[in-house]
Amino acid sequence: ALSVAVQVYSVRDYAEKDMRGTLQKIKDMGYEGVEFAGLYGYSAEEVKAMCDLVKDETERIDSRFLEPACGDGNFLAEILTRKLEVVKRKYKKSTLDYEKNAVLAISSVYGVDIMQDNVLACRDRLFKIWDKEYKTVCKKDCNDQTREAVKFILSKNIVCGNALTLKCVDENGNETDEPIVFSEWAFITGFQMQR
Repeated sequence: ALSVAVQVYSVRDYAEKDMRGTLQKIKDMGYEGVEFAGLYGYSAEEVKAMCDLVKDETERIDSRFLEPACGDGNFLAEILTRKLEVVKRKYKKSTLDYEKNAVLAISSVYGVDIMQDNVLACRDRLFKIWDKEYKTVCKKDCNDQTREAVKFILSKNIVCGNALTLKCVDENGNETDEPIVFSEWAFITGFQMQR
């Protein structure tokens, strides 16, 4: 089942005045997650503290997060790091189980940005975070096929588009008629994933 989340953009006036308090109120209302839209001038440490307000969701391997103005991935990087820490803690003794759940973790983060260079930087940043943990845990058992699968997932999950109109944007920054469509990834049998 999908978690119910609220987009911070929809309460941006409150978030700009008091991000921490706004996130707490969102949590108190029963929402299971948030969709951020920029850092609102907060530092990385403050972003971590705000993610702590929805800590249970950030540490669920399959909990989905969408950042509609992802830039180079500040929030997504923090969320992916938390997910991979959980994967490492639970599955580090089995390369296959680690690999499967690490792929599941990265398949649950989504981002949109209107600028192609931000999209490419975000994909690269998230891949480097994922690959560093993959090498740390799996060492000699790492394989390029899994790495290529993760790059493919990121190419579908981090996209160039306008989150306000829900339309894709071309390499020149022009909005197209093509809608933004995200894949939902799931394991169907054993280690086979489909979208």
